[in-house]
Amino acid sequence: MQEYTAKYEIKHGVSHGFGLLYDSETKEEKTFKAETVLEALSHADEYSASVADNWLCGNDGKVVVKMTGLVDKNGSCIDVLAILKMAVPAGRALDDFVRDRFPDGQTLTTVRSVADHILDEILKQ
Repeated sequence: MQEYTAKYEIKHGVSHGFGLLYDSETKEEKTFKAETVLEALSHADEYSASVADNWLCGNDGKVVVKMTGLVDKNGSCIDVLAILKMAVPAGRALDDFVRDRFPDGQTLTTVRSVADHILDEILKQ
């Protein structure tokens, strides 16, 4: 297995109590072990979703997690979009995925809203 490190920028909310919410940004790195780069990307995306699901929303009502980089153990940057395009057949499904998850055309982005969090809580019951 090879080691990969994903780098994230997270826009979220922070509360020190009293019903006040402040916007915050956090940079974080997470290391994964995987057999292939596609498996590493899958782990990195799952972690991104976990962060978006569990962190507090900012004043705009969202948690935004951007994976700003995925590097292998040698420090080589991996072109995430190119890997996806090689692994997934071309077509509308890929085009829709890229438009939704790569809004700037290059950064894998996960967004969760307050409504998403409320729906998750309702579905858990």
